[in-house]
Amino acid sequence: MRRFITLLMFFWGIQASFSQKVYVDYKPQYTEWVRNYIVDKIEYTKENTIFYFRYIGSRDYDAMDFRGLTNIDRWCLENVENPDETFYLTDIRNIRVESELKMETIGSKDIFYHSPQVGQSVTCEVYFPRLPKHIKKVHFLEGKQAKGRTNHFHALDVSLKTFDDPNLGTEYDRTERINKLKERIVTTYNSTKRYSIYYTPPQNNQNLKQSNTITTECKARM
Repeated sequence: MRRFITLLMFFWGIQASFSQKVYVDYKPQYTEWVRNYIVDKIEYTKENTIFYFRYIGSRDYDAMDFRGLTNIDRWCLENVENPDETFYLTDIRNIRVESELKMETIGSKDIFYHSPQVGQSVTCEVYFPRLPKHIKKVHFLEGKQAKGRTNHFHALDVSLKTFDDPNLGTEYDRTERINKLKERIVTTYNSTKRYSIYYTPPQNNQNLKQSNTITTECKARM
C-alpha cells in the first residue's frame, strides 16, 4: 500500500511539472484580423501566459494605444469552445517604441498613446494568468464587446501549444516574420503614392504644381 501511494505521488509530481513547463512559441498560429500588427511570440511561464504584441506604423499621422486594466476595452483571452470562460490581462509591461523603453508597466494608467512613424514598431508584453490545460484555442481580443471592430487589436483562434509541440519555432522564425511584416507595410505605403495638386504663390502665371502625396487605406484609432 505504501509503495502504491509513493508511485501515485510520483506520477502526480510528473503531471504537475508538465503543466508548469516554461517555454516560448516563436511561431504563433492564429487568424489575422488586421494586417499591420502581429503577436510575434507567446511565452509560457509558471504563473503567466504572455503575448508579445507588435504594432507597426502604416500611414501618415498614424495613432494607436494600449488600454490598461481599468479600460472596458482591455485585452482578454476568450476560450473558443466556451466564450463565457474569459481571462483578462493582469498587466502590460515593457512598452517600447523600437528599442526605447517608454513604460515599464501600465499599472493604474488607463491608456498608453503613441503616434508612430511609418515602419516604426511599438511593442509590449501582455500578461495573463497561466491558462488551464483544457483550453486549446483562444481569441485574443481588445475588448470582449468589440469583436467586430476593425480598429481594435484582435487575433482569432490562437493555438495554445504545448511544450513538446514540434512547431514552436525559433528566434530566427520570429525575426523573419517581423521583417516581412515591416517590409510589406513600408512597400504598401510607398505604392500608394498618388499625384495631387496643391496651391503655390503665383509664379510666371502658374499657380498650380504637381507633387507626390500619400494616401493609405488604414483607419486611425478612435
